Amino acid sequence: MEPLGATGLVAAGMFDANAHPDVSHASTAGLKESDRYERYVELAQSAGLKGACAVALPGTEPRQHLERCRRSDFLTPVAPWKSVGPKRVIRGVQALTKMGYNAIKIHPRLGGPSFGSKEFRMIAEVASDEGCVLFVCTYPFSAAENRLGDSLLRDLELAILRAPNARMVLLHAGAVDLLRYIEFCRVNEHLLLDLSFTLMKYAGSSLDQDLLYALDSFDRRICVGTDYPWYSPKAVTSRLGPMLESLSTVKRRNILHANIEDYLAG
Repeated sequence: MEPLGATGLVAAGMFDANAHPDVSHASTAGLKESDRYERYVELAQSAGLKGACAVALPGTEPRQHLERCRRSDFLTPVAPWKSVGPKRVIRGVQALTKMGYNAIKIHPRLGGPSFGSKEFRMIAEVASDEGCVLFVCTYPFSAAENRLGDSLLRDLELAILRAPNARMVLLHAGAVDLLRYIEFCRVNEHLLLDLSFTLMKYAGSSLDQDLLYALDSFDRRICVGTDYPWYSPKAVTSRLGPMLESLSTVKRRNILHANIEDYLAG
């Protein structure tokens, strides 16, 4: 089995499941808005990545985001969603799919609907009907009034009950609740776990053992992202490489790119 350091990751070709080139950040200071996308692609390609989901956050203009992604074959656009209320969900989702999107990002803490809302349950149902993948943020901590915490899994369960075939990429894999999310996805086989943020945020903690377990034992249902611009492609590949060294070539392929590519292909 070949070693997988930084050079090995270049050869394996990671597909970034969760990058945000639309976001203004200290690392992109001085760049024009349109240049942020080009800057991310440069950094990702230099780190050996083969492609990425450009996951827009609420507040990003969807048509502009789509156009900027289409300037590069490297980027797969994921549409932003700002909460509109349940009555406008059908029209909103269909407008995005007609525009050319096959995926939508839901971020409850930054302007999207909560997972316990009627709006989110409707989005899941309509997106499923339209063949659209939902990228949903599962980081469970926020101000008390947002009522996230332990309600997230329950609320996702209720949404899936209404839309049993809805495809969702669970971004950040529940953070410190990683093992619970693994078990949730084990019995809901149409879901995919993304390890962005969690992989980097908790380095050196006891979660390292859970991450190693996930990579080895759940490789067919996991993908990896950078959460750029908060973490660079180089930093993520450097962290991930040693964790994958003992895995088979098939498992590496699944984790690094095959799972997310197959999932997006439907």
